[in-house]
Amino acid sequence: MILQKYRYFGALRLLLAVLVMVQHFGVNLAAPNTVATLYPLAIGTIAVVVFFMLSGFIIAEAAHYFYTKRPFPFLLNRVLRIIPPFLVAISISVGVHYYFLYQDYSLLSLEGETLTNAIFAPHELLKNYTSFLPAMRIMGALPAYSFLPYIWAVRVELLFYAAVFGAGVMAKYIKPISHSTAMALAGLGGLAVFGLFALGKAPALFGFAPYFVFGAALFYILSGHKKAWALLLPAGLAMTWHFGQLPILDAKSHAFAPNMPAQFLIFGALTLATVILATLNSTRFQKLDRFWGELSYPLYLNHFIVGVVWKSLYPDPSDNLFYVACGTSFVFSIVMYYLVEPPLKKLRNIVRGQKL
Repeated sequence: MILQKYRYFGALRLLLAVLVMVQHFGVNLAAPNTVATLYPLAIGTIAVVVFFMLSGFIIAEAAHYFYTKRPFPFLLNRVLRIIPPFLVAISISVGVHYYFLYQDYSLLSLEGETLTNAIFAPHELLKNYTSFLPAMRIMGALPAYSFLPYIWAVRVELLFYAAVFGAGVMAKYIKPISHSTAMALAGLGGLAVFGLFALGKAPALFGFAPYFVFGAALFYILSGHKKAWALLLPAGLAMTWHFGQLPILDAKSHAFAPNMPAQFLIFGALTLATVILATLNSTRFQKLDRFWGELSYPLYLNHFIVGVVWKSLYPDPSDNLFYVACGTSFVFSIVMYYLVEPPLKKLRNIVRGQKL
C-alpha cells in the first residue's frame, strides 16, 4: 500500500467552488449594489484559474504515486471522476428547464434571457451532452444554449489529463524515459502551446496551460526534484502574464480593468494558500477536509441548475434571493454528492488499486 502524504486542499477546493457560485449568483440574482461590488472583482474567474493550478499539483501527485507506467487506468479514473457526474447534472438541468417551460412558468436563463423550446431540439441536446469534449469549440459544435454553461473549465481540465496520459504512455513504452522525465516533457509541451496561444496561433484553452504546469512543478519540487524549478519559474511568469490578459478575453472587459490590483491581490493570496497547504504537516481533520473537497465538483456542476430555478421563480434580483440561492445550491450539492459519488468512488478505488 502506498503511503501518500495527505494535502489539505479540500477546504480550498470548496472555497474556490463557492467563489465561482458567488460570482455567478452575485451578478445575476443579487441587488445592483451587490453586483457593483462583486462583478469587478472577478472572484469566480480567479477561482477557476487557481483551481487549474491546484489540479496540476493534485494530478501530478496522483500520477506519480498511483499511475507510473499505468496511463490507461489513469485515464479511466479521470473519466469516472468527471464524466458521470456531468451527465447526471446536465440531465437534471434539461429536466428542470423542460418543467419550467411547460408548466406555465416563465423560463429564464440565469442571465435573464427568455428561453423557448428551441433549446430542446435533438441536435442542441446532443451538442450539450458532448460539450465536455475539448474539441467541440474548435469544431464549432457547441450548443446555442448550454444547460451547463460553466463546463468550459472541464474542457480545459480534460486537455491537461490528455497531456498527463501522453506522458504516461511515453514513460511506459519508451524505456529510457522515466515518468518524471515524461512529465517534464509534457510540461515543456504545455509551455510551448501557451507560447503559440500568446502569439495568437492556438485556441484560448491553451492559454491556461501554465497554471497546470506551475502546480505540477510545485509538486515535483516538494518531492525533491530541484530541476522542476526550470518549469515552475517560466510557468509562474507565463500564468501571471495570462492572468493580466484575462479581462480582454471577457466580453464585459470594461468592468474588469479598473480592478486589476484587487484581482491580482486575490489571485496572489489564493496562490500563496495553495503553496502553504501543499507543505502543511498535520493529521487533524483529514476526513472533514476530504469531504469538503469532494463537494467542490458537485457544487460547481449543479449551482447553475439552482440558479435557473430561482431566476425563473423570482426574476427580480435581490440580496435575499442571492443568499437563498447560495444556500440551496450548497444543500443540493450535498444531495447530489451522496446520490452520485459513492458507487463511482468504489470503481475509482478499484482502478487506482487503493482506497484513499
